[in-house]
Amino acid sequence: MAQRAARTLAASACPPAHVVGLSVGGMVAQSLALQSPASVRSLVLVGTSCHVSPAASEALEARARAVETALERQLVSGRL
Repeated sequence: MAQRAARTLAASACPPAHVVGLSVGGMVAQSLALQSPASVRSLVLVGTSCHVSPAASEALEARARAVETALERQLVSGRL
């Protein structure tokens, strides 16, 4: 998920971002800051952890893919 966020920031050509992560988003934000530090101006973490097990990481990635697929379908159908 951090890689997706980094690609989105890079594609938008915006300056380094103020990133806020809540819960699982905090883990994603931490990964983003580590993987792409030039993209992050500041980092705010709320109710998060610094570790996620490999199994939980796979489950979260699958969930993110499912949400992306659902959003793409809605965009194509004009419902979003």
